[in-house]
Amino acid sequence: MDRINRFVREFRDRKRSQLILNILGNNSPYIFVVIVLLLSIESYYYMTPIVKKLLFSVSIVYLFFIVIKSIIKFKRERKVLTLTDRDLLIYLQKKHKFNTDTIQIYDLYKLLDSNYDPEVVNHSINIQAKNIEIPDAKDLVPTSYLRNSFFKTILPIALLSVLYFETFSSSFHRFIDLNGRYYKPADHTITIRGIEKSYTEGDTLNFSVDLTGNIPKSIGIAIIDNITGEREDINRSLTDSIVNYERVVGSGKFTLFSYSEDTRSDSLLFTVKKIPSISSLKLITTPPKYTKIKTDTLGNFFETIDILYGTKIDFEIESIDNPDSVKIHYTFKKSGKTIKLERKDSKFITTIVADSLSSFYLTLYKDMVYTKNPIIYESNIIDDEYPIVNLVSPSNGMEIEKDNLFPLVVSYFDDYGIVSSYLYIKKIRPSIIPGLDDEVVKDKVKLKIEKQLDGSAGFGDYIDLTKYNLYSEDKVEIFVRVYDNDRVKGPKFTDSETITLYVPTLQQLFSDVEDNYQKQSENIRKSLKNSSDIKKSLKELENKLKIGEMEGFENKYKLSKVLKSQKEMIEDIEKLEKSVKENIEKLNDNSLLSQETLKKYKKLQNLI
Repeated sequence: MDRINRFVREFRDRKRSQLILNILGNNSPYIFVVIVLLLSIESYYYMTPIVKKLLFSVSIVYLFFIVIKSIIKFKRERKVLTLTDRDLLIYLQKKHKFNTDTIQIYDLYKLLDSNYDPEVVNHSINIQAKNIEIPDAKDLVPTSYLRNSFFKTILPIALLSVLYFETFSSSFHRFIDLNGRYYKPADHTITIRGIEKSYTEGDTLNFSVDLTGNIPKSIGIAIIDNITGEREDINRSLTDSIVNYERVVGSGKFTLFSYSEDTRSDSLLFTVKKIPSISSLKLITTPPKYTKIKTDTLGNFFETIDILYGTKIDFEIESIDNPDSVKIHYTFKKSGKTIKLERKDSKFITTIVADSLSSFYLTLYKDMVYTKNPIIYESNIIDDEYPIVNLVSPSNGMEIEKDNLFPLVVSYFDDYGIVSSYLYIKKIRPSIIPGLDDEVVKDKVKLKIEKQLDGSAGFGDYIDLTKYNLYSEDKVEIFVRVYDNDRVKGPKFTDSETITLYVPTLQQLFSDVEDNYQKQSENIRKSLKNSSDIKKSLKELENKLKIGEMEGFENKYKLSKVLKSQKEMIEDIEKLEKSVKENIEKLNDNSLLSQETLKKYKKLQNLI
């Protein structure tokens, strides 16, 4: 079985080599003749252009026919190599008259893997193997045939290399570029100098055209875009053997040559590298969370951005030029910094935090080329403003009432919210001994903030000063401090104006009591007079009723009028009584109840 496998393997190797070399070797002479004909057409200057074009077309068609024929033959012959080992043995048996025992032995070996008795199978194989004759693969695919095919293939290639190494780049290209226009050998030569292999988009292309021999009247300069196939021709009249030329070039790969009616220069290839540019720029701005401002997205069309201090800026940059890297250069008030963006799929991304950022620009790099004159984007950093506080009540110089309460009304405003507010209290008690400092007590009270809309807030309530034990001539200074919720730089605060509250002096208290006494005495005199008038009216009404001078209706009207006046008088007396009582309490609270004052108020009470 090993002999059979070795034979099949060797036959396949030789057949594969024969197939390739046979196709190349049998067709090489024809291909050689066609290529020689193509490359030699230009030298036949006595032929008209039409004949040359016709000959060129026929040669190309014939060359194409040879290639198609070779492909078809290759596919047909290759089917032998795709056969299985058993099918290949059957094919060779029919073609080369093999002994049929070879197929039988192959099939018997396959039975060893089945359920048959191995001893019986091996015995059958030994019997068949005695009569088997396996030919040598060399006899079926002789070495001499392979060697002849190889030489048929390599010889035309060697001849073409020797004869037409330079011709391929000159004659053949000249035929193509000049559209089949052939002339007798030129009496001058054209050479281009100064062309480099690589330029950058926007560079100036400088070169010169040197001519030797009989200088023609004019020459042409052709620049062909190898990508789009577009061709630009520039004609120059000649007065000298050297022509200088310059122009700004765009990106791409180009072929450059100069030509006259009789000849042309060699073709020069050069590349103009494209400066990578941004095709999509996206800025996602995320303000600090405490501001509750929504995330915003800026597209391509902007040059200035207004952003809040502490805002996070996410850059997403795309470029169809597939740059190698992208860098962002941004400047602060006094310094600058450059960072490289991270590539993520087709995008370049990075994140910066806007604090003192004043401007930035982006630079793209590719093949040692980078962005020139990039757009500079300006940024205006908006700071979180200080909060505003307005102390509405109390007013400056207000007196503290006897209950030690005063109304405190405060309004606040901040662009992004208030976080806390405090009332600062300072009690000042003048020293009764000259030369000594005043007694000062300081305190701080946290105020509850009532949230409102549009960043405003407020507080309104009565503040009790009882715990500070205020006495006459004490004064209290107050102000309100409010903090905003700036979590980037830290909460900022603003103080309101300072308001001074006073406890009335002894002189003010006594003067007020005296004024009240005079007013109350006057009210008593008015009440007594009203009482006398009411009494007189009642007497007149009584007399008229006795003598029957009044009608029932008139009687009721006058009586109701008198009763109303009496009711009003009683209310005035009650108010007067309350006022007198308050004055007495005021005097008691401030230890001002002298004997003289006491007598006056006792008299008032008795009168009431």
